[in-house]
Amino acid sequence: MKFITTYLPFFFPLLTIGQIKLINIDLINKDLNQLYIGMDNRLQIVGQKNVRGYKLTSVKSSVLVNDSCFVLTPEHRGVDTVKIFKGNKLIYCALFNLFSINEPTGQLAFTYDTTITLNRILANPYLSIKIPNCNYNFLFSINGFQCSILQKNKDKETFANTLGCKLTNDMLTLINRLKTGDVIEFERIKYGISPEFCPRMLGPLRITIK
Repeated sequence: MKFITTYLPFFFPLLTIGQIKLINIDLINKDLNQLYIGMDNRLQIVGQKNVRGYKLTSVKSSVLVNDSCFVLTPEHRGVDTVKIFKGNKLIYCALFNLFSINEPTGQLAFTYDTTITLNRILANPYLSIKIPNCNYNFLFSINGFQCSILQKNKDKETFANTLGCKLTNDMLTLINRLKTGDVIEFERIKYGISPEFCPRMLGPLRITIK
């Protein structure tokens, strides 16, 4: 899957007919009217265990229906108009902003910073993934990486083919000796989206000790 870097920093107000509320359960902040291009967006009617008896229409998204939700997959940028009918009666109408997914990047110790203290790294020795300006709730999993440690006036030491997302004890022992300005480099970071793990590769990550 190719990620496209696009962010639209505006939101349209919710236009609602009737009293029902529709939420995208694949979002981190479910109160926002957002759909993500090329992704399955599961929309549920709040307070309803199923959507039988309701019909949803969309201007810019393909629509599938299962018992508990509507699944919308937008294909183009812009704004989608979503309507819900009960029989022939229009009971809901709202505008949803359509977003592309920004390029994912790696991060160390659960921080966007690339200049990090030793204490933070030792307390949080994990690689994870960030997607800037993204509200879609991906279930990312890192399952491998290569780590190189560069100390001033010393040869580079490389740990290849490390499994999982956690730094090994050998890495942490060496990292604990680093000084301000020393560097940790991560390459060949393999990741996938759970539960269907199709291996992809993140770009390199360079961390400087603070």
